[in-house]
Amino acid sequence: MLYKDENFKVRDNISITFKSNDFLIYEWTSLGYIDEKNIHTFVDNYRQTRRIKFTRKTSDNSIEEQDKLIDNTVFLEMLKDSTIYLIF
Repeated sequence: MLYKDENFKVRDNISITFKSNDFLIYEWTSLGYIDEKNIHTFVDNYRQTRRIKFTRKTSDNSIEEQDKLIDNTVFLEMLKDSTIYLIF
C-alpha cells in the first residue's frame, strides 16, 4: 500500500539516536552547563526515580556494569563520581 505512494518510493535508512534525561543531566553537569549550586533544584524538577544502566570503574581498575533503580539522592551522588559512565 505505501509502496504505491510517491512519497514512500525512495526509502533510505537513517539511524536515530537519543539520550535519556539522566544522561543529559550527567553530561550537562560535567560540562558545567548546570552548576553545583542549582543541580539539586534541577534534578528535583526534571527527574524521577528510574532504572539506570551504567558502568563504574572499580578499585582494581576493572569495569563493572550495573542496572539499578536510582532515586534522586543516589543520582546526585553519582554525578560527583568520575568513575561512572551512564549507558542508559
